[in-house]
Formats: sequence, C-alpha cells, structure tokens
Amino acid sequence: MRVIVILIFLLVSNSLKGQLSGSIYDKDNGEKLSFVNIWYSNDEVRLGTTSDETGSFKFSELDTSRFLTFNKVGYEVLTLKPVSNICDVYLNKIKENRLQTTEELDEPRRGRMGIDFENLTSIVSLSTTKSEPTINAQYFAADEFHSYQLDKINLSLKNKKKSLINIRIYEATEDQKPGNLLYFKDIIRTISVGKEVHKINVKDLDIRIPENGFFIGIEKLILDQNKISLEETDFNTNQEVTVNEYYPSLKLYKNDNSNIIFSYINGDWRKWNKSDLSLGINLTLKR
Repeated sequence: MRVIVILIFLLVSNSLKGQLSGSIYDKDNGEKLSFVNIWYSNDEVRLGTTSDETGSFKFSELDTSRFLTFNKVGYEVLTLKPVSNICDVYLNKIKENRLQTTEELDEPRRGRMGIDFENLTSIVSLSTTKSEPTINAQYFAADEFHSYQLDKINLSLKNKKKSLINIRIYEATEDQKPGNLLYFKDIIRTISVGKEVHKINVKDLDIRIPENGFFIGIEKLILDQNKISLEETDFNTNQEVTVNEYYPSLKLYKNDNSNIIFSYINGDWRKWNKSDLSLGINLTLKR
C-alpha cells in the first residue's frame, strides 16, 4: 500500500513539471492575443516569455505548481496557477477612459521633451541576456506642454537584428507613479539594424499630455525573432553553453537632472534608486 501511495505521489509530482504551453484569448470575443508578456517566478529563478503573433506561448521547462502572471496592453493583469501542462488563458479588457481635452488650441506649435541623446554618449544599455519580459518607463512632467499631442517617440537603441518592440504610455498618478493607460492598444514597431536612433511616429494615435505628466514605457518582448543565440565558455565549468540575447536594448545616459524611472517586473512597478540616469527616450510634440 505504501508503494502505491509513493507511486501516485511521484506521478502527480511529475505531471506538474516539464513543458508548459498554451494560448491566450480575449475573454469576450475569443480572439487570440499576441505579444502578451508572461512572468514565472519562484524563490530561485525569475524568467518569462511573450506570446507570439498567433497568441501561443511555451516554456520548455517549468514547475507548473508555481504562479504565472499575464500582462497585455488594454487588458487586466491575470495571475494564476496552471492545473496541467496545457494552459489556455482568457483575459478581460479594460474599459477605455481616454484623456479628453476641450481646450481651444492655437495654430500648430512644436515642442521637445527628454534628454538630447543625439549629442551625448551612452554609458551602457539595458541587459539583453535576461529571459524576462520587462517594461522600463520614464516619467515626463507636463510643465507647459499640458494638452499637447505626442508627435514622435525617439529611441536610442542597441540592436543586432531586425526585431520588435512595444511601447506603453501611462498617465502619471499624483505621486508620480505609472497609472492608467493613455493608449489601450499595442504600439508594436519593427526596429531595423544599422542605426541607433529610431523615430516612431504616433501623431495619428491622438495621445494628449495629461496634467500630472506621463510615463513612456518600453516593453521587452521575449520572442524568437528578437533572439540571438551565442556559444560561450562557462568559466566555472569550462564547458560550452548557449547564451540567448534579446534585442533591441534601450541605452542609458547620465543626466544632471533628477529623473524618475520605474520597471515593471512580474506584476509590480519598482522605482529605480538611481535618479541621475535617463533612458534613451525623447519626444517631439505639437499642438
């Protein structure tokens, strides 16, 4: 009898480990959702992936007794524990509450916000080797630009292959933290190789700057098309190992002004301790 109990325990334990795969859907219409970031973490490891263009995702080795967190632009964050090695997920849409302005605007004028990185040298770029979907977001105060329209988001990037990036835009709360979305859809763009500054036109999205200011968030996507696999030597074991790098990578700059930067990891916003750094983001505005 004891042997049978042990065997049942082993079978259950084994069923909760190994490959985990599934698809992600809109709960209302059943549409498959692409570019959903997924975090998995326990006491020893933190990693993640991103659903592909067909809404499918896969972990090659995972303890499915742990929780997964799913996050997509315009949808409620969902955290769940898989009950099997096949995990189909349904996300609820967030009700849109777009910023409206009734202010009478003068004839078109333009403005700029952010660090002038085209005339500076970056000190480093964000990690490419962590298999972890992350949103890095920098605060921009409204100042005199309240109700201006975002025209272009300009990014300073390190990139080694043609890859995809996603941009999220959040209204700032009164205590200068990322709050509600200002735009409720993905802003997916293809980043080419061969140039460091990428100008992303968003004027057709009609995104207005709120009174409390806002955050521009750059989302790292863990996709095969963003990945470069390299063979390197592990100096501890002297064995060849495969290292995956995910691009593009946002550059960082020293900045004399005090900056507010947050990173969204595994369902939580975490504020950077360093206030003298700036993400490689600047903006052009119009009104």
